Amino acid sequence: MNNTIRIDIWSDIACPWCYIGANRFRVAVEQFKADNPEVEFEIEGHSYELAPDTPLNFEGSRSTSS
Repeated sequence: MNNTIRIDIWSDIACPWCYIGANRFRVAVEQFKADNPEVEFEIEGHSYELAPDTPLNFEGSRSTSS
């Protein structure tokens, strides 16, 4: 039996919700490993751009408020 859990995570580094989720995920993995030391995790991170249609020469701010 394979004791490896493979997880792919898509995240945008500028997204505060992604940051919160990543911290919660890290804590959950640590807790799971403490209870299940025989289980390994294979975690691969992927970048995800929240606004891919933003022009390369965009002169505004990152804020969505006006």
